[in-house]
Amino acid sequence: MEDIEKMVSKDGFIGQFWRRVHVDRELGRSTPFRVIYERMESEFLERYGCRRFPSYDAFRYHRDKH
Repeated sequence: MEDIEKMVSKDGFIGQFWRRVHVDRELGRSTPFRVIYERMESEFLERYGCRRFPSYDAFRYHRDKH
């Protein structure tokens, strides 16, 4: 659950998402983006009691917009 505080803002969440994707790839894994996103949402929900984005599609929209 490192860096969960950075996930509070939408841009921070997206930054952490890309960091985790990068680490995942460096370790030779190819975890689907949706799985990484859902893990992050689970951590966020556990810590803050709500989701950061209402859905994966909403997350993708914001991620791809920037």
